[in-house]
Amino acid sequence: MGIIAEQYNQMIKYATAIRAGTASTEAILRHFTRANAIHPPIKR
Repeated sequence: MGIIAEQYNQMIKYATAIRAGTASTEAILRHFTRANAIHPPIKR
C-alpha cells in the first residue's frame, strides 16, 4: 500500500477541518513543521 493510501483518512480529516473552519491552515502546518515533530509520512 502506498504512503498516500496509508494517510488518506488523516488528510481527509485535516481537509474537512479546514473547510468547516474548525482548524486553520496555519495550525495544521504548524503541527507538521514543529522542530521535533515526527509524523507518519516521515517516520521510518
